Amino acid sequence: MKIWVLADSLTGYTYDFEIYVGKDNSPSSRFGLAYDVVMRLSKSIINQGYVIFFDNFYTSYQLLKDLLLKGICACGTILKNRKGFPNALKDVKTFEKNSNRGDMRWVRDDEILTTQWRDNKTVSVMSNFMTANGYSKINGEYRKLLVKQPSDYQGV
Repeated sequence: MKIWVLADSLTGYTYDFEIYVGKDNSPSSRFGLAYDVVMRLSKSIINQGYVIFFDNFYTSYQLLKDLLLKGICACGTILKNRKGFPNALKDVKTFEKNSNRGDMRWVRDDEILTTQWRDNKTVSVMSNFMTANGYSKINGEYRKLLVKQPSDYQGV
C-alpha cells in the first residue's frame, strides 16, 4: 500500500492524495503510473503559480513538458536511463573523471533544462522553469555571463 500526496512543503497542508493498493484495471496513459499520479494530483493547482518538486520516480521529460502547458513549474532528480534524458549527459563516468566537486554541465531542450552537478557523485536534475545558473545565449551559444553585483548593503 502506498499513499501519493500533493502537499505544501512549508505548511504540510495536503492539497490532494490517493491511496494506491496495486495495479487495477483502470485505464492508464502511455506515459506510466508516475506520470498519471502527478497529472491527477496536480489538477487542483493548474495556472496558480505553484512549483512542485519530486524525486526520480516521477521525473520525466514528458511530465515536465505537460505540466508546463498547464502552468505548473516543476523540478526533480532524474536517472540517466529515463526516456528523454539528453544523450550528451549520459556519460557520467567521463564527467566524473574530468571534473571536480562543484562542477556542473547542462543541456536545454526548449523549455526543459537538464543539469548535472558533481558532488561526491553526479546528481542529475530536470526542470521546466530553472535557468542554467548565470548562462545566457550569446550569438546562438550559451555562455557564462559575468554580471557585476553590488556588495551587501551595510546601511547607515
